[in-house]
Amino acid sequence: MDLMLPDTDGIELTKFLINERFKVPIVFISAYTERCEEIYDLGIEYFLNKPVLPELFLSIVSKYIELEEKCK
Repeated sequence: MDLMLPDTDGIELTKFLINERFKVPIVFISAYTERCEEIYDLGIEYFLNKPVLPELFLSIVSKYIELEEKCK
């Protein structure tokens, strides 16, 4: 999820997803760090600053994939 989206911002979209009880993992990736506290207040675990190191991103995503595999 990014903060800057064409029709909304990532925080508003995340609030919608949480309120509608969508069960999706969300990782924020943005160059705008001034609103990171708002993101953490929503319960989001990860906020990555751009440019993102591919190894870091893959390590975070792989945690979610491993959890998904364990639930099957």
